[in-house]
Amino acid sequence: MLRALTLLLCLYSSQALTATIALVDSYHESYQWSASYRQGIDSVLGVKHSLSIFELDTKRTPKHDHAAIAAATIDAITQLNPDLVILADDNAVSLLAAEIMELSYPLIVMGLNANPRKYHLNDYDDVGALLERPIFRRSIMMASELLNLTQPQRFMMLFDNSATSRIALTELSADLSPITLSNIRIDFVATNDYKQWQNHIKTSQQNGFSAVFVGLYHTLSNDGTHVPSSDAAAWADTNSPTPIFGFWDFAVTDNIALGGFVLDGYLHGVQAAKMALSRLNNGVKQRTFINDRQGSYYFNSSKLKHWKISLPETVKQQTRWTSP
Repeated sequence: MLRALTLLLCLYSSQALTATIALVDSYHESYQWSASYRQGIDSVLGVKHSLSIFELDTKRTPKHDHAAIAAATIDAITQLNPDLVILADDNAVSLLAAEIMELSYPLIVMGLNANPRKYHLNDYDDVGALLERPIFRRSIMMASELLNLTQPQRFMMLFDNSATSRIALTELSADLSPITLSNIRIDFVATNDYKQWQNHIKTSQQNGFSAVFVGLYHTLSNDGTHVPSSDAAAWADTNSPTPIFGFWDFAVTDNIALGGFVLDGYLHGVQAAKMALSRLNNGVKQRTFINDRQGSYYFNSSKLKHWKISLPETVKQQTRWTSP
């Protein structure tokens, strides 16, 4: 079970190492969000600092194992005795933040969907928190404009039923009841059942939806067996009768979504690393909370062609493209 805890120690010998940093990833390197933000962090911190990465792998390991994995991670961090700790995403924060604060390490939190008060981060005098805030409204309005539909529209927001999904969705609907933005009705679905997830996509058109927004799809299971996100993405790409948009860049990279105005994992990592660098350089305790809403246009050209969707020239000029 503890093999799910992976320590990757990256040493850069070309320049003097000035600080030791522990990065705790809630997930694992093959998860696209993790891979993207790690690249962002490495681009800022990797040249001059020693970065140790601990993977909790909470999307694939049973929940009853998480406490033991967290305890082993704390032991490893105390042995490392880093100059600063970065906790990435809600699960790492919920499992480790209290002990990291008790040990008085300078702390950077990133990818946090929940209110920082939930974990008493506001009571700690040496924390910088980069809050992950998907750009729901702007993404939805942009999709409406691209589809160019004159009649009232109906969109589905389809997420897995993970804690992260539930926290993120409460920004729009606390109880997941439908809402209306402009002339667009938004229905919410949160499920970890893969067959139900598939059925919602497969019947989306006949149920009156103009588009599906896929959020997180990483805790789906089929009769108790975890479904790899790549398998879910491949199925949706082949079987969806309606266009699929995304809120995070990984949905486009995974080839499940045609695109959107998305949160960029790489840029999120860069911003978190700059917060860490500031703390290391000035040596002064801080308490900083920042919302990350710096989205970017990210599209798949072949999917746009398939759905006969054309981007306005102003959007096209700002778009990052993924390979078909």
